Amino acid sequence: AWIHGAGLGFDVATAGEIAIALAGAMGLTVGCARAKRWPQPTEPATALVQLDGKPVAGAVVLLGPIDGSHASRGKTGPDGLATLTTFAQGDGAVAGRYRVLVSCEEEQLNPKLTIPDFRTDLEGFRAAMEAAATAGQPLYLRRQLLPVQYVSFETSDLKAEIRAGVTNQVVLNLVSAAAAKAD
Repeated sequence: AWIHGAGLGFDVATAGEIAIALAGAMGLTVGCARAKRWPQPTEPATALVQLDGKPVAGAVVLLGPIDGSHASRGKTGPDGLATLTTFAQGDGAVAGRYRVLVSCEEEQLNPKLTIPDFRTDLEGFRAAMEAAATAGQPLYLRRQLLPVQYVSFETSDLKAEIRAGVTNQVVLNLVSAAAAKAD
């Protein structure tokens, strides 16, 4: 299902986006070099996301600490692999146990709207945007590509453990509703 704002003129964030934004606000500090290892040391860590055995590109992975540590996140490439980040880009994750959520969204322009190109018709663009907002029409529509159970800590059964002193790979084997019914 497509998710959109109700008369707000912009999209409503999904649970995954809200969790990722909160984690960023609470624990992802910018500018901390890996060598400083502040405030806690991180361990090299990646996440591999597969849906029905196939790699998922563009998925956002969020590790939420169970034991009061720091959240870690990453975004998968075409091979389904994400390098996790806690304090500095690619620094890994703090050793500990985590709940995991995974989100992968597709975004498209709202087909109900005709929005002029702002580079050639700025006034027309502004007028169309204002009319869309007044009518409660979002500019973009988003659709979750993964089973919705994985998008929230409350519904995801995914767990991970990051161990100290080793290179960690969190393997997330997601199952679609169709594959689950076949079992």
